Amino acid sequence: MNNQAQQVQPQHVHPHYTLPGIMHYLQTEFTKNERDRISWELEKFEMKSRIAQLEGENRDLRYKLSKLNVLNNNHKSTNDVENEKTLDEAQVFTNSRLAVQENVKEIIYLLKNTNIDVLNNVNIDSREKLHNLQSLNATSSVDQKMVANQELTPSFHELLSDSSIENIKLLKVSSDNSIIISGDNSIEKFNIDPNNFGKSNRMLYTGVSSNLIDVYAANNNIISLDDTNIKTWLVNHQDISSTYDLLSSDNTEIDLKLVRDVDFKNNWLLLTTNEKIHIWKILLPQEDKKNEITIETKQQIDKESENRTILSASYGITEKSIVVFYNNPFELIIYNFQGTILQKIDLSNSIDITSVKPDLSDVFIKLHLNKDSSKLLLQLDNLIVCYSFDQRQVVLRYTLPSIPDAISYKFIKDIIAISYQDGTMEVRKLSNFNNIIKEYKSKTAPSTTHHLLELFIVNNIPFLASATNNNKITLHKLPAAL
Repeated sequence: MNNQAQQVQPQHVHPHYTLPGIMHYLQTEFTKNERDRISWELEKFEMKSRIAQLEGENRDLRYKLSKLNVLNNNHKSTNDVENEKTLDEAQVFTNSRLAVQENVKEIIYLLKNTNIDVLNNVNIDSREKLHNLQSLNATSSVDQKMVANQELTPSFHELLSDSSIENIKLLKVSSDNSIIISGDNSIEKFNIDPNNFGKSNRMLYTGVSSNLIDVYAANNNIISLDDTNIKTWLVNHQDISSTYDLLSSDNTEIDLKLVRDVDFKNNWLLLTTNEKIHIWKILLPQEDKKNEITIETKQQIDKESENRTILSASYGITEKSIVVFYNNPFELIIYNFQGTILQKIDLSNSIDITSVKPDLSDVFIKLHLNKDSSKLLLQLDNLIVCYSFDQRQVVLRYTLPSIPDAISYKFIKDIIAISYQDGTMEVRKLSNFNNIIKEYKSKTAPSTTHHLLELFIVNNIPFLASATNNNKITLHKLPAAL
């Protein structure tokens, strides 16, 4: 009996590790460590620059005080000496700012190599993240620095209300903070003038399909995707530079009418259906070569199993990774471009949308990835679930009062902007999501709804851009304290 008892002892179950999963974990940890190290280095040089600035201001004030008190014959010589000191101190301050700029260039290089998006927001210090590189410009005027540091009005304020395009269908903010809108067979791209917050560098592109799916800006090109073609415009030319036929015999493996999600990054186009994920590498036209748009490579990833459906997908945080959201059960699966599974994240305990709507085909599902804070926000109708890749757990589960028209999730401070069908727009922070930081609803036109919105930063100032149902583009200045 003793021998039999020894034979039936339970065996220990060892966790199953795969080489791709380990590599993905190491890459994620390396990115996080590099981000922390760069944050410390940036803080150190900022403090050095700040010390040099304060020392210069202190000596300048001492000089002005001594100038008022000196009434003897040595006033002229003393004045010359102090002026020379002040010039030397100003040079020290300028050199310190230039040193910060050089370190910022190194930061951008390192972050690009680790696939961190630094174009919208490069400061990763946990105490003050809404920080723009333009404030480090050694040639910036005193007025610009004062604007960057002053407290902004706490209320929403409409600054931009004119649009040359009606029936606006898309609103986007590109990596260089250009605003892109589309409608009426046209695309308009413009910048925000930081002086009067009006339009600048405006360009209008014609020949856009009425069945537009999405628009992107990349590599000196404007790219549109519709149900039949990919079209490109060189940013300085309003006419189409190249067209790629998606209905040709080479593209019979995908029906664009079945596409659920579209994403674009580093010339890689992601097309998601319920059954497959298609990844195309696109070669874009160049101004000096007059070449046509071509598809260099095509790859596809089949769904994980026959009894599951791909609900949504987007590019991941690390280079060439894809985050896919499945049902049966609810789960996030991270792939590389070759289709190898890197990681699985079970969300079945955090999502119970099927208790309300068993048929997921009637549920609006969208992934919102925030690379700055390494978090993924999932929207299933009015249910919001946020997963943190750093903490490896769900950090928010919240049911909104109604289904949002649009959501924008940006910045390392985890700012979330939401618009509703009744015309209300609100801004929340993930760390205190129950509290609505700012809320806006038009009093003059209660029927106005903001069906598209985007968060972005101009000259250290956070803004919320929205497109309304009456074809207006509004720009709302948010509190700097966000």
